Amino acid sequence: MNRVKRHLWVIGIYAVLTLVMTWPVAAGLTTSLAGSGGDPWQTMWRFDDKLTGLTTAINEGEFRAYAASEWGGGGEARLVNLSVWPWMWLWVMFGQPTAYNLVWLLTYVLSGYGAYLLVGRVMRDNGDKEAELVSDEDGEGFNIKRFAGEEGAAILAGVVYMFLPFHAAHSLGHFGAMQTQWIPLIIWLMWDILKRPGLKKMAGLAALVTIQVWSEHHYALWLVWLGIILIIGYRKEVGIFWQSRRGRWGALMMAVILAVTAVLPYWPTVRLAGGGSSLELGGGQVTRFSTDLLSYVVPPKWQPMWGNFFDYWLGQHFTGNAAEATAYLGISLVLLVIFFHQRVPKRELKIWVTILGIFGLISLGPKLHLVGWVTGVPLPYAIIQDWPIFSAVRTVSRAGVMVGLAWAVLLGWVFKTQFRKWWTWWVMGGIILIEFAMVPAATQSAAVPEVYEWAVGQGGRAVIELPAATNYTIASRGLVGERIHGKEVVGNNALERAKGSEKLKEIRSLPALRQVLWLRTTHLLEDRDEFFGQDFISTWSE
Repeated sequence: MNRVKRHLWVIGIYAVLTLVMTWPVAAGLTTSLAGSGGDPWQTMWRFDDKLTGLTTAINEGEFRAYAASEWGGGGEARLVNLSVWPWMWLWVMFGQPTAYNLVWLLTYVLSGYGAYLLVGRVMRDNGDKEAELVSDEDGEGFNIKRFAGEEGAAILAGVVYMFLPFHAAHSLGHFGAMQTQWIPLIIWLMWDILKRPGLKKMAGLAALVTIQVWSEHHYALWLVWLGIILIIGYRKEVGIFWQSRRGRWGALMMAVILAVTAVLPYWPTVRLAGGGSSLELGGGQVTRFSTDLLSYVVPPKWQPMWGNFFDYWLGQHFTGNAAEATAYLGISLVLLVIFFHQRVPKRELKIWVTILGIFGLISLGPKLHLVGWVTGVPLPYAIIQDWPIFSAVRTVSRAGVMVGLAWAVLLGWVFKTQFRKWWTWWVMGGIILIEFAMVPAATQSAAVPEVYEWAVGQGGRAVIELPAATNYTIASRGLVGERIHGKEVVGNNALERAKGSEKLKEIRSLPALRQVLWLRTTHLLEDRDEFFGQDFISTWSE
């Protein structure tokens, strides 16, 4: 069977499943926004803001300075966000909200395809020599009724990974965190390089790692740990690779590329995270955004059949928000692995269970959570939570992305060793889709209030939008409005940490705005002097 056709069939399967499972996102491709809250609005603003900054720099002959600040690690210590650059071509071609929605849909298709490639390759190289695929009689097409063995297992593993509630939860608005597709693609290419080293492959791996760093640097941090575990687990293959002259030189070339393309742009953030910065939001925030132990077996509330039931009794009590508190792996799938893991090759079982266990423990944070009750039981992450860099990791629950990857690989092995007849694959696929159902997917109108158009013809150079000082969703939408009326939005809380300290001090000293901020009672860091602990009388008198 033609290899290209086979891969197109697989991608087509994932594309169709994505359209069905995420309905009605595709129906509102040009009129609605996938997800909820303010984060999708802020991402749309960032697309426009970044491209406008680049074109302005080029037109004014300041490209070199802009590049040094944006990608060269220049400027003061700050929070760098490059997540939109790999997708800028979509914005140029289709505009918003279409570009955002296309990226959103692609994260599902590519996550499934990446896991399919990884699981299929791992099983082919570490299992028996069972036929990878059963084609139809003429050998030219793909017969979905007859796929078997590694191929069917890899396809189902991809379905698991792409629709994991962890992914669905972050697709509510976390533009970087919802891009779970890069991790399996990176590991797949790493494995291919270990088997057959090549300079082009290593350059491609460096490009994928760079995109991952730009998309979600929390994932990049955990990817380093994952790489170390895999090197130890597959040390025989690593040793053979390192004995190759091409392998050593290629690894050196890749390290240099990564230093320039991935590490250097984030140097301002590394400096900011080095200690004593605004990124360190305190141990309370780390604990709040840790995964509850039971969240791995509690369905998310958007599961259409029994989600509300489990949310009422258990889920609503989890700490943090819905995106960071969701880690469901599928009750039926957990039972499947528990009862049928014996036939998985011992080395593979050891490696991927170790990965699942280590990152599962990390995601639980410094203290054990049980149905929202933060116990006094210390966990291993408490040892490293105050280390430089790690002290700036607020959402430690995002280590769960590696749990999801290891889970997909383990399930792939179980699928391969337990299911032989084509109808069993259909049944298992149906169970997975029911377990992870998310229809209807969350959407919101992409319409922008007319007041922003009205403000274009008004005087002044700045706008104080009072709800934007306290409401994150309105503030994020106000950033898109800023691109329409062209005036500076003062006191917008969606970009607090992106502003310099002096700029923030100036904004918060403005009459009226300071009084509004006094009323703000919930924030990421509740012990900040400028918001809390203020004297009521002196605040108003100033």
